[in-house]
Amino acid sequence: MADVSSEYIQDQINSYEATKNNVRQVNSDLDRDAFMNLLITEMKNQDPIDPVDNKEMMSQLASFSSLEQMEKMNSNIEELVKQSKNPWKDISMFLGQEIVANTQNGKVQGSVGSAYVDNGTTYLDVDGVAVLPEEIIAVR
Repeated sequence: MADVSSEYIQDQINSYEATKNNVRQVNSDLDRDAFMNLLITEMKNQDPIDPVDNKEMMSQLASFSSLEQMEKMNSNIEELVKQSKNPWKDISMFLGQEIVANTQNGKVQGSVGSAYVDNGTTYLDVDGVAVLPEEIIAVR
């Protein structure tokens, strides 16, 4: 059986993610460019006796504008999702605060001195007692 290091696996994952993101960007650029090229080609090759209706042209331009806005919105949503995955952003607001929590060992009241992660679970240190964020019932 082959010996594969975790570093090698992580490098492969990072390479895959970078390639996937590049493909998304290329596809996005092609869609926008393809739309504009199609519109310009249509205008160049239109019949001078029977040109494209102004309403139809405005509709196509509005479609292009909508496409750009959707791409921007998608980018903003992706950034928001990245930010929401940060577990420390919400926990940091409790540091230095007086809290009340109902834990498995009873009610705890005190100042939050620090936060830490143990086995994937985030805890707050309240005067030496480990408190889960979801156990907090009041902040004073």
